[in-house]
Amino acid sequence: MTKQEKIKFAYLISYTVTIIVGIVLFALFKHTEAGQYILIVDIVFAALGIVGFIILHNRITKYHCHHCGNDFKASIKDTVIGEDKGVNVGKKSVCAVCNEKDYYKAVREKF
Repeated sequence: MTKQEKIKFAYLISYTVTIIVGIVLFALFKHTEAGQYILIVDIVFAALGIVGFIILHNRITKYHCHHCGNDFKASIKDTVIGEDKGVNVGKKSVCAVCNEKDYYKAVREKF
């Protein structure tokens, strides 16, 4: 497991624990006014967590262009809604260096 994958895994674990704690607190206090606030805070944390994971993934994942040979980072749009064919084929994106639109594989860095 690479350093980036460990970071994403730790982020997902902490995100999941936060959401579970929020759900448990809401279940305990759902018939009170505090339960409504807990639900709102939990929804906000869920939304921020998803946005945070997208930004984290975009910052630490590089793709290799087989046209020009350079590594590049995909745009946020390509990260969120770009077509992904898996590890063997790659993610559809536009190379930031040569502007070729194709499927690119993620670069796996070893630390």
